[in-house]
Amino acid sequence: MRSTGFGAGSSTHPVPSIAVGEAVGEVLERVGSHSDLVIVFATPDLTGTLEEMLGVVRAVLKPKVLLGCTAASVFANGVAIENRQGVSLWAGQVGESVPFVLEASESVAADEEPDIRSSTDLDAAAEGASALLVFGDPYSFPAERWLRRAQERWPGLPVVGGLASAASGPGGNRFSVNERVLTGGAIGLFFKGPTDIETVISQGCRPLGQAFTVTLAERNVIYELGGISATGRLDAIVAGLSESERRPLRAGVHLGLVINEHQLDFDRGDFLIRSVLGADRSRGALAVDSEVPVGTTVQFHSRDDVSAAIDLEERVNDAISRSPVRGVLLFSCTGRGPRLFSGADHDAQRVYGLATAPLGGMACRGEFGSVAGANLVHTFSASMALFR
Repeated sequence: MRSTGFGAGSSTHPVPSIAVGEAVGEVLERVGSHSDLVIVFATPDLTGTLEEMLGVVRAVLKPKVLLGCTAASVFANGVAIENRQGVSLWAGQVGESVPFVLEASESVAADEEPDIRSSTDLDAAAEGASALLVFGDPYSFPAERWLRRAQERWPGLPVVGGLASAASGPGGNRFSVNERVLTGGAIGLFFKGPTDIETVISQGCRPLGQAFTVTLAERNVIYELGGISATGRLDAIVAGLSESERRPLRAGVHLGLVINEHQLDFDRGDFLIRSVLGADRSRGALAVDSEVPVGTTVQFHSRDDVSAAIDLEERVNDAISRSPVRGVLLFSCTGRGPRLFSGADHDAQRVYGLATAPLGGMACRGEFGSVAGANLVHTFSASMALFR
């Protein structure tokens, strides 16, 4: 593959110093040193040595900006490293970018707006930016609230990235910006260079039945859809499905919340997908992992490997048909991989094969992406940044 100013490398060597050396060697061979941006993705076993690994990357590749994040699995080109130790490096000549660190105040009540401190003047950094990359900690960074505020402050600026997945509790993830390493909050950067960046999100779900208006609900519990009990609506839809169509529902039912209520018709990609957590048949209620206000238009969805694969390919093919891609960042849900497909490599392999460009990324506990102009936290999705 000829050099395009972007490169990716990885290693699963059990000795961290050798692993980072192998990954650095791959990137150095492809793009040389002094890249505008290098991102290091490391699996949980490497959390304790991330700082030392970053030092090697900084000394050899000499990037203008160096970011790091830990995750349950990491991607490099068409390979996903999962359930084993590994490191992935991604480098690109992306032009100017402005990195930042976000720290959220502790002990904030659920109904209070968190105090989020930034290391950078974000409004100044956002001026003229083409896209926003963010890596957050699921235990200390209020991602949904912050993205809502970002949407209000910088309308039209697309976001990509996700929540780190290396740890099962607070303080276990690691993030780095240049020489600074953190155990919480969030990091990111504004892309301000001339490189064209397109963000793409594949939610991988298929709509079922018809859309309904929520007519009775309280916070995240829906009691009525179009004047009929929520469980009654779901039962009617399931009764009309074939056995093969019902099979994916055994793993869970999903509910899509319409993003743009001004649309007349809805299809895949017009919804924010959330999981149905449980049902109370005595009250006809369904609990969802998101607040659902009365008046929201919703539609039940099914998630299966075929629908997810088709949606991913369609969205990537649509994007690359407009112009060749030079580099890709991929953020895929931990609920995908072997839990949905036949192997851990599915998303990385498909996207890399279609884009034929150096790919890096990680598995997330929630993916950031723009749908219908709104920056949202998604689940079971694949969020991408395509660099041209």
